Amino acid sequence: MRFHIYFATNKSFHEARINTVFTVNNLGMTHRFITTVEIETDTIVDQVDAHEEVFTRMQAEFWSPNGEARSLIYDCGVGHTSMSGGDIIYNEETREFVQVMAFGGWKVLD
Repeated sequence: MRFHIYFATNKSFHEARINTVFTVNNLGMTHRFITTVEIETDTIVDQVDAHEEVFTRMQAEFWSPNGEARSLIYDCGVGHTSMSGGDIIYNEETREFVQVMAFGGWKVLD
């Protein structure tokens, strides 16, 4: 499974802290593409499992342990290196955009 990762821009990141739900239509204004994550399907039980695995892999200590992503993050106008509330995962297989909610859980975007 392939997942495209979009981090909320600095302004949007602060809005996400109050559990703002973003829309796919304004994704280009509120988020920036960061990377693509691939997960072997034999280890995934369901979509929530997949989202949790992506979330874990997108924590700074896993994908940028020595600050490798610092310039990418800066250039994109994003102020965080670890996936957080307000960030978005696009699942190529299901064609769904899913937002990480600030207080836990996931929300499929319209």
